[in-house]
Amino acid sequence: MSRTSFVVLLALALLIGPMLIEAGSQTPYQIKRAQLRQDLDYARQIGELETPLRGEPRPAELQRFELRSRHFVFGMPRLFDDRHFGPDGPGVSVVVREAFVAAYFEDMRTALWVCQRWTRSELERMRAAESLDRHWYDDPDLPPDFYAGTSYRGSETELDRGHMARHSMNRAWGVNSSIYGCLMTNCAPQHRSVNRGSAYRILEDAIADFDGLPEQVEALWTITGTAFTRGGDPTDFERAARITTGFGVPQATYKIVAWFGVDGAFNARGYLFEQPHRVDADGNLTFAIPDQRRPLSSFNVPLRAIELRTGVEFFPRLHPGEAGPLKTSVHEALWD
Repeated sequence: MSRTSFVVLLALALLIGPMLIEAGSQTPYQIKRAQLRQDLDYARQIGELETPLRGEPRPAELQRFELRSRHFVFGMPRLFDDRHFGPDGPGVSVVVREAFVAAYFEDMRTALWVCQRWTRSELERMRAAESLDRHWYDDPDLPPDFYAGTSYRGSETELDRGHMARHSMNRAWGVNSSIYGCLMTNCAPQHRSVNRGSAYRILEDAIADFDGLPEQVEALWTITGTAFTRGGDPTDFERAARITTGFGVPQATYKIVAWFGVDGAFNARGYLFEQPHRVDADGNLTFAIPDQRRPLSSFNVPLRAIELRTGVEFFPRLHPGEAGPLKTSVHEALWD
């Protein structure tokens, strides 16, 4: 080998060696996050190419489809009025993950609803999996002009990035699902007293652990989402209620849990967690949060009330004869 060749090889070794050592020392979690960063860069490049095409009319027949997923029971939640519609279409993007399906409210830059099927097998996998950090990213499956960053300025606003599909539960599907569960399509601005409050945590824990359910109940379905109206009147919908970072802040978040009982009957409960607020001309928020230490039953509301608050119909394929009683009743206990 010539002296010149030796010098070239030595230089390459000095350049590449540290990179190989660094790559070899990375965990699968770190490698997957690095891949996500590349995906985000790719999404921005594609978005620049698509932008001139946005707004062009699409043939109606291209919109006539129905999304199927194990994370739905009795159909995907359905929009029943035009409060979410934007200039280029429905204004809602649906993204499918292994661990959940999420609907993203484009105008508010936050989750509208997230559906997840949870089984006892997933519970065992969650318990066996390692805990992973939270690293927040925009969703590379969305056009970049739907991004608003990842900060709610929590120190100023007291808002948490509240997971809709719970972070600890997502790890049941592995590293990928934990990482994708921290995309902004799976979170919403939740006041920290709600997100960390006793009632919401009690409900999440009971669902995750099947706490109080007979062993014969093998699966639960949850729908977690946001409500932007203060009441049932859709004209009260505040499209401009944003914090200065560009996110819409919901007036409430909710969680619906459904299951088939031992007798085969379909059951569902809805829980609404109010976070009423006002936004001043400078985008500053003032909250009036109800006491979160009240019994969980005081947060139970009819499913129909949540539908009116959100403009979303739940379990649209459920027979009307069953849907009526199911959606208008309230319950003292979670699983009664």
